[in-house]
Amino acid sequence: MIATDLLGQVRNIPKERRFTPEMGGAPLEEGAATPLYLALSAEVTGVSGGYFENSDAVPSSAETLDENKARRLWQMSETLCGLTS
Repeated sequence: MIATDLLGQVRNIPKERRFTPEMGGAPLEEGAATPLYLALSAEVTGVSGGYFENSDAVPSSAETLDENKARRLWQMSETLCGLTS
């Protein structure tokens, strides 16, 4: 977790489920390091669809490779976004 008040600002999240900086978490600078690395580093040019932790590529879980779950998620997303006919 990153120490931000982002979820504390979301009104429809119950107060007891909100994450706030007071709960701990990595500082903003640390939380921004990997996204900045991926956006700016020539070392990852052309890399797409991977998972990164602390600027290192890490394997995804078996669940992320489940095509049936991916298809169901896509269908649910379309429905929730009003994109199905």
